[in-house]
Amino acid sequence: MEKIKKVLMFEKLNHYLNVLYNVVSQYFPYLAAIASAAVMAGFIYLSDTPTVPYVNQGGSISIIYPSLSDETILEAFAVFLVLILIFVASYILYSYSTKKYFSAPPTTVVTISVFILFILFLVLYIMILPKVSG
Repeated sequence: MEKIKKVLMFEKLNHYLNVLYNVVSQYFPYLAAIASAAVMAGFIYLSDTPTVPYVNQGGSISIIYPSLSDETILEAFAVFLVLILIFVASYILYSYSTKKYFSAPPTTVVTISVFILFILFLVLYIMILPKVSG
C-alpha cells in the first residue's frame, strides 16, 4: 500500500511538473520580450530616479522634450510601446517565414510587416535623436 501511495505521489508530481514546463515554455519568450522592452525603455531608471511625468510646454504636453536630459514617464511609455510593436512586427515576420505551406503566398503580410518594422525603427530613431544630440 505504501508503495502505491509513493507511485501515485510521483505521478502527481510529474504531472504538475509537466504542466509547469508547458506553461513556462509557451509564455516565457513573450514575458522575456516584454521584460527586455521594459528595461530598454528605461523603467529601471524611472524606478531609481524621481522624474517628472511630462513636460508642460506652452499649455500642451510634450512627450519628447529635446533639451531635457532626463527621461520623462510618458517618454518611457512611448518608447516601450514602440519597442513592443517592433517585437510584434518581428514575430509576424518570423511566424510567416517559418511556415512551409500556404494556400496563397503571404507577400502582402510580409511586405506590410517589413514596412511597419521600418517605420517603427524610424519613429524610435526620431524619438531618441533629440535626446542624444541635445
